[in-house]
Amino acid sequence: MHRLRAIPAVTLPTLLASVLALLSSQEAAGQARRIRPEHDIRSYEVVLQLPGMDRVTVRKDLPYKTAAGRNLKMDIYSPATGGGKSAPRSALVFINGVGDPPDGDLRSWGAYRSWARLAAASDWVAVNFQARTGEANAGDVRDALLHLARRGRDYGIDSASLAIWACSANVGAALPFLAEDSPVRLKAAVLYYGGDEPSHLRADLPVLLVRAGRDNAQTNERLERMFQAALGVNARWELINAPLAHHAFDILDDTQESRDIIRQTLDFLSNRLAPNPQGSLPAKSGPAVGPPAAARTAAAHLFGREWELAETAYGTWLTEHPDDSDAWLLQGTAQLEMKKFDEARASLESALRLDSEVPGANVMLGRLEVDQRQYLKAVPYLQKAIQLAPQDSEAHFQLGKAYLFSQRPEESAASLEEAVRISPWNGYAWNFLGMASMALKRYSRAAESFQHVLVYVPNDPNINYNLACAQALTGEKDQAFASLQRAVAGGYKDRQNMTTDPDLSSLRGDPRFQEILKRLE
Repeated sequence: MHRLRAIPAVTLPTLLASVLALLSSQEAAGQARRIRPEHDIRSYEVVLQLPGMDRVTVRKDLPYKTAAGRNLKMDIYSPATGGGKSAPRSALVFINGVGDPPDGDLRSWGAYRSWARLAAASDWVAVNFQARTGEANAGDVRDALLHLARRGRDYGIDSASLAIWACSANVGAALPFLAEDSPVRLKAAVLYYGGDEPSHLRADLPVLLVRAGRDNAQTNERLERMFQAALGVNARWELINAPLAHHAFDILDDTQESRDIIRQTLDFLSNRLAPNPQGSLPAKSGPAVGPPAAARTAAAHLFGREWELAETAYGTWLTEHPDDSDAWLLQGTAQLEMKKFDEARASLESALRLDSEVPGANVMLGRLEVDQRQYLKAVPYLQKAIQLAPQDSEAHFQLGKAYLFSQRPEESAASLEEAVRISPWNGYAWNFLGMASMALKRYSRAAESFQHVLVYVPNDPNINYNLACAQALTGEKDQAFASLQRAVAGGYKDRQNMTTDPDLSSLRGDPRFQEILKRLE
């Protein structure tokens, strides 16, 4: 029988956006409450500041595409010294490969705004653009780059001198433009702390890859496989390893290591893009702007999944800021990840005493009850969170889990469908939606859901086995056998279950089933 199992599908959006959702989801619901700026990661700016960043010219909301009745727009950052049609410049395009969240778009985040200003202060044009989530994203990214390649001079851009910058989950959306058959011919690319499966890489394209040594193991494994694939075709890739850096170090780690890497990135681009009229980069840089160092350090530990260090850092912060409900929530999050349930409950309840309408505190208290198998107790917390913030995908996900474990599959599926609609990158939610769909005998939807999970863990034996069950029940025998073979290759070993599982009964008369069983002997 198919097995219920949560899988480690960690990407930038699940790592970054899930924490952001704890703090920001009340804004998506139109609430007056604002996040304390010390903890609003969306406002954090790059830790290297160059002269001239404050004098950059910004042209906002320039349409590049119309889709589904909506104008998708971009922002153009140009050097203060001019530009325009008479002086086209190289351009650095920041890839939006995850799409914009429901409560805004990535153009407004401090990281993207400050990186664009940094590029413009380095004498290039910089571009940030809107993009949709899910399957529409690839087309939006392609069309934004094609628009710049065809009409660059309208914006003061040399269309023959385009480079891209992509981080974390955005790297996957950038890879098609590093291939031989890319629709846009780039001059260079920069990839930060992310990896995916490349194909048909251009051997002549200069690419700078930056690895954060304190990133999670799964992300770095993907990054390292991607780099080895580039070396396998003798591509012009360079790797910078930052041993002490966290994921998103360029905004979280206010250290000399971070600033040095950002400068090396700018030097890499300067040496490969068309010469610009103003010459070399500014020699001096200023201090990082934004949150106090203690808050930035605590956030770095939280995003780095260094839970003990995060708990300690937020505890230190709270001794001086005991009225900070956001810090109580974030400390409780770290404690919950360490399964320190009593401490987490105390922290989260402290957050609610200070502000009874913090959606994230209700979400995490609901998750705490789910983790302790108190599913009926979890439901009111999660329903309250959704009432406060209907677009909080984590609340819908946890409520879906609570309903599934309470033998309420119809309600579970409804909640999980909403979770994946809001956050289509959430492999955990897709996995549970697959299980709920199996319970409801919606086998086609179950198969589709498990296939979404396999994007993140293609060799997982249990997910492949569950997919085989769903495919067998829909009559897709060839696909079911292919999934069973991947399950066994990935380490599936339960021969007894495979021989008795009623989900696979349609396959047992086929010689291929016996061949697979032989591999389990």
